[in-house]
Amino acid sequence: MFPPRYYLAGQDSTHLLTFNDLTPDVSSVTYNVRDISGTALVTAASPPSPLTATEVPIVIASTHNTKTANVETRFVDYNYTIASIPYTGRYIYKLIDYLYFDVTNDDVRKKLGLTKQELPDADIDLVDSYFQLDGNFSASLATLLTGTYANASAANQCILLTEAVRLIPSCPTRMAKTQTSGSESYSRGKVDWDLLESKLRMDLCDAMLYLQPLAPDLTLFIRSTGTDPVYGS
Repeated sequence: MFPPRYYLAGQDSTHLLTFNDLTPDVSSVTYNVRDISGTALVTAASPPSPLTATEVPIVIASTHNTKTANVETRFVDYNYTIASIPYTGRYIYKLIDYLYFDVTNDDVRKKLGLTKQELPDADIDLVDSYFQLDGNFSASLATLLTGTYANASAANQCILLTEAVRLIPSCPTRMAKTQTSGSESYSRGKVDWDLLESKLRMDLCDAMLYLQPLAPDLTLFIRSTGTDPVYGS
């Protein structure tokens, strides 16, 4: 459910260091881990040896993955050589608590009418949409998602629609005009993306108003009416 660079706080985390599809010199790799303030948590550490692959896993201990804010960032800076030539790399990950939403990447694709090839998992960030919404209601999203069925359903819809609205500007360039299945191909129907965006914003506004009837600022989620952007009704 979570993108690969979000990890649960307070637990060990495993990460892959990459080396431009080449194998680094033996014993040449070292890495440091820092928090957002620049404080060094791990210094001059070495991954397991021998190094015989273009990707090497490292494990960062749970003691370095504690946090005090909702989301905390960690920076893994690493140095290595290939044929004695020095290189550097950086890997960034974020620490979060367990989030109780049940929206999936497939739900986002279905809402936008896109395939996994057109909208890959790496381009979807439901966790970011979660934190954009959290704090907009009198209760936390965690409370809403673990409360009544109606509140949980509305909160999940808010997360889904927020992510769909974020992605929709890129949809016209993502959607292929034709799709191929085996030896057959078919044309995709034309979509009015502006109208679809208006509908998504309207639905988001409705879901937010259900959770917070007197929400102070919904200017980002302007209501609109019109025909269905895909089916025309």
